[in-house]
Amino acid sequence: MIHKWLRFLRSAAEKHPNRLVFTTAFLFVVFSGMLVQFVILPNFLPYAHRGDGLLSGYDSGKYHRIAVAAAEKIEQEGWSAWQLYPEYQIVSGVTSFFYALTVPKPWVLLPVNGLLHGVASVCLYQVLVMLVGRRKLTLLSVTPFMFLPSSLLWHTQIHNENYVIPALMMFVYGWMSMLTSSSEKKLSTIWLPMIAMMIGSLVVWLFRDKVMVIVYLIALGYVLLQYLVKTVTWVRSKSRTKLQLRWEQITLVLTLVIASNPILFQWVDNLDSVRWQADTDFSAAVQNTIDTPDEWNPRVRWERSRWLPLVLDQQLRSIAYTRARFVRSWEYAGSQIDTNRDFHKAWDMITYLPRAVQVGFLAPFPHDWFQSGYKKAAEVSRWAAGVEMIFIYCCLPGLVWCWWNFRRKLAFWGFLFLNTAMILVYTIAIPNVGSLYRFRFPFLLALVCCGFWGVLYLYHQFRNNKR
Repeated sequence: MIHKWLRFLRSAAEKHPNRLVFTTAFLFVVFSGMLVQFVILPNFLPYAHRGDGLLSGYDSGKYHRIAVAAAEKIEQEGWSAWQLYPEYQIVSGVTSFFYALTVPKPWVLLPVNGLLHGVASVCLYQVLVMLVGRRKLTLLSVTPFMFLPSSLLWHTQIHNENYVIPALMMFVYGWMSMLTSSSEKKLSTIWLPMIAMMIGSLVVWLFRDKVMVIVYLIALGYVLLQYLVKTVTWVRSKSRTKLQLRWEQITLVLTLVIASNPILFQWVDNLDSVRWQADTDFSAAVQNTIDTPDEWNPRVRWERSRWLPLVLDQQLRSIAYTRARFVRSWEYAGSQIDTNRDFHKAWDMITYLPRAVQVGFLAPFPHDWFQSGYKKAAEVSRWAAGVEMIFIYCCLPGLVWCWWNFRRKLAFWGFLFLNTAMILVYTIAIPNVGSLYRFRFPFLLALVCCGFWGVLYLYHQFRNNKR
């Protein structure tokens, strides 16, 4: 029986790898969610159980309460009463839609969460295939993204990350597909990545529009750099045809057009009056990590850097305000870090970058892994994070090897640039390791999976050499 099962998996990996990745990720979320909600929390962690399979001390209970009230309103008044942002929470609006269709219980969202996790896993798998090839090895390398236990904090709960992470992966997949397009590819082959990119960016925009603006600015900057490099390479090369350069120009221009999607999404600005109203709720400070309007922020004096474009300086100011707001709101949190560092101009952030690299890639540090936090329910996640960080530390050398081995691929540089930049943005904005661990997850895990691929490849080569 075991041999037949392994033979089936081997056949699926060769013939239908995308289906295998999607199905595995989907089933992992559904079954682990049922286990957490119906077995682990009620029976083994009752002190962390808020009821209905939700964790106490987290925002899931709040989102559930709002969604239940919204679903009851829909039942009484009809679908015209449905709101995308009930009490300013979009995740509750989405949840109320499914509650109204079925029953107001968190377990009805598990198939939805599983579907979204499957989409995210397939997108990451495709990105790694584009970058490093070797499909069988890549199948193994995406398993950390699929199975790390810390992701159960949102997969088994009601959380914004269930929607934001897949949307970000769709954007990265589309963006990387555009960057790796060449004259050999037909125009029809890039329509799916373009659609994935646009849908992903729209979803992220709806949940965290300022985050999407920052992602666009980073992606746009790299696209311009690659365009310059490709143009210089073509000018120096005698073998390239004008048609090839024209195709690459068209592809990059299309990427630039999509990278200006914040302009296309201005129709949601009429929702700003809903999203940007002042809220002193503790969880709101966490939810709106980057989405922080000026009038909400504590007093921070920001000096305009004339050597930077105004749009960049404004984004850096927003990040500085967000950090100050986090320090104020989470003053007594157990995982605060570097709260004595304030940013008043762009140069302050530049000087903090070495420390940001250390915190962004290596925190939580070993001395934090088994400490007690201010939330009793968070102790298990701290222990899980400790085990995960050991694995991440082992994968980072593999990432360095991949960087050296694929350093001539411009697309690989784009992959590193986007993910590393977003990790640093979150690290600068969020002086709280617990929240940073969640927000950086899609970007750090993309790099970790790439590093894991490098470790697996080196191990495979070592075994072949021994033979």
